[in-house]
Amino acid sequence: MTATSFMNLNDLEPTPKVVLSYGLGEDSTAIILRWLEDPSSRDFDLSELAIVTAMTGNEWERTRGAVETLVLPRLAAAGVRFIQAARTRRHVTKAGDGIVILDDSRSPSKLYLEGDYTLYQEMVEAGTIPQSGGMRA
Repeated sequence: MTATSFMNLNDLEPTPKVVLSYGLGEDSTAIILRWLEDPSSRDFDLSELAIVTAMTGNEWERTRGAVETLVLPRLAAAGVRFIQAARTRRHVTKAGDGIVILDDSRSPSKLYLEGDYTLYQEMVEAGTIPQSGGMRA
């Protein structure tokens, strides 16, 4: 996969007033679902929100399935902007250089787990031994 095969950040969108970093885990998922379902839990309009996920390239397929089934349809129904980004190489030297936007949409339907450069690749190149034992739940 190459960076040129993906889109750029949508410049037609206004700068978001609220940004949530979505790590695809339980806590950030719970925040998103609460904000979508309970307007009293937030002090902003959903049109002012951008949710950003930085793809590491090492997520489980079951994570993709859960997010595509349970979260993305709700984001799309509410018109919430969801930005998926990934790195294209180890060193990001200046703004936007070395980053690829996998998707930037208010009607997301796919979670892109891939990227040109994964966290695993960085760990190997840096001489860090990735954890391979134990339970990851």
